[in-house]
Amino acid sequence: MKKSVFKLNIHDDKDKRKVLTTVCSLSGIDSVDVKGSALTVIGMVDPVQVVGKLRKKWQVEVVTVGPAKEEKKGDDKKGDAKKDNDGKKPPIEPAYPEFYHQLIPHYNFPIYGYWNGI
Repeated sequence: MKKSVFKLNIHDDKDKRKVLTTVCSLSGIDSVDVKGSALTVIGMVDPVQVVGKLRKKWQVEVVTVGPAKEEKKGDDKKGDAKKDNDGKKPPIEPAYPEFYHQLIPHYNFPIYGYWNGI
């Protein structure tokens, strides 16, 4: 995964929203964040594609491109110890009660009383 940071000329919230929708249309993006005039894109996307898509409407500069930071391994061990103590997962409760509606096949019944002699 790559973490790419871009510098944009964004004037208001409307432009910020347009930038987010434009970047999110690309495939391979995990997360997008806009803080001030900095756009951060994390995912398996080529920064050249992002710049090409944004340069049509905004002035874009690439600040940094590098690997995305991963969590420390020491924190994972603490979380695993808590899970191992319990040993069981809590049961998943259904959101709605089970209800099976039996459909009546209407195509077997005549509309105009065929058997009644009409």
